[in-house]
Amino acid sequence: MGGVALVLIALAVADVTSRQVVQRLTADRMQDQLHTAARPTVHLDGTPFLTQLISGRLSRVRVDVVGATACKVRISHAEAVLTGVRRKSGGVAVSSMSGDALISYGDLSAA
Repeated sequence: MGGVALVLIALAVADVTSRQVVQRLTADRMQDQLHTAARPTVHLDGTPFLTQLISGRLSRVRVDVVGATACKVRISHAEAVLTGVRRKSGGVAVSSMSGDALISYGDLSAA
């Protein structure tokens, strides 16, 4: 019985740790691609996480970015929720996305 408990605890720790590592790696990559001074906040939702990671399909991803540049447009702040995220040939595909973004008039005019 004690061995089963240790395995369950180890799986729970691995699940939490892997989620934190992937969230950080994703945020770091987004920071590089979006040229932000601060690392974006990334939350990978859904439990258990390891099964999602192994399958390459995440149920929901929440992202919060400040001071990004995308398509030569400066974005002051953006929040997005992506659902049905899956790995696809060097990137990701998303079933649906919703969110809000704030672009200043000056940044929009400059673009």
